[in-house]
Amino acid sequence: VHPTRCGEFLDFPEGPDAYLEALLAVGREGAGGARPLCAAVGECGLDYDRLEFCPRDVQLREFERQLEGLAKPLGLPLFLHCRTAEAAKDLLELLAKHRGHLADPPGVVHSFDGRLEDALAFIRLGFYIGLNGCSLRTAENLEVVK
Repeated sequence: VHPTRCGEFLDFPEGPDAYLEALLAVGREGAGGARPLCAAVGECGLDYDRLEFCPRDVQLREFERQLEGLAKPLGLPLFLHCRTAEAAKDLLELLAKHRGHLADPPGVVHSFDGRLEDALAFIRLGFYIGLNGCSLRTAENLEVVK
């Protein structure tokens, strides 16, 4: 679940655990069969640039819930969202904590627009870095990509 929509866990009528179970059922159905339709878990992660959509504490809790309740049982790589250096720090801590239960390779941090140090830390954990137009908006972004 996208970090700006993580409130969906709290809003689900039967509660956050039931929402996770429903997502897991969809993931299992999509990942099974001869031609799997589900290739990754996400887009999930942390977005501290838009906290008006979902508070930081809820993002952290629900992202970890997705690591434990979706990524681990499905064995699929992550499609990650990360906005702000502070979010990258928290995201890296959670990913390192759960790295032993993640797929290999563990996934991609898409539309990366962070610091070089953060990109290298994600790469050391085995993640790919996705680049696109969002990755090239500022002079600082261009330097990181170089």
